[in-house]
Amino acid sequence: MPTAKFPLPPLTDEEDARITAAVEADPDAWILTEEDFAGMRPFSEVHPELAERIKKHGVRISTETLATVNDFKEEVTVALDAGLVTYFTQTGDGWQQLMNDTLRAAVFGEDTPMLSRDETPSASSNKSQEHASETAAIR
Repeated sequence: MPTAKFPLPPLTDEEDARITAAVEADPDAWILTEEDFAGMRPFSEVHPELAERIKKHGVRISTETLATVNDFKEEVTVALDAGLVTYFTQTGDGWQQLMNDTLRAAVFGEDTPMLSRDETPSASSNKSQEHASETAAIR
């Protein structure tokens, strides 16, 4: 396994088990193997033009360039309307990816992956149902 530039204190067995369980429960995450690490390449090798722009101009990147770098996920915490969260979570496994794709479509103008009206999940409240119908109708 690679060594960290800034070594962290070792995890306890409990911490390691809790983290492993969380990763295994997340359909959008996986535990990297030695084979995964061996197959990794530096960012500058995978995206040389983008790496050069970042080196030259800093991290200010146009939305056009950013739209082409869609294989990197950044975990964030954000507060969303309850009806919006209900709408996406009721689509089942992969709802986070659907939300990401929908946001990407709105920002970058790509084809929207939104569900059609008949595919809209049943919501637990009238407010959620109204929101889901309005969102699906926007499509």
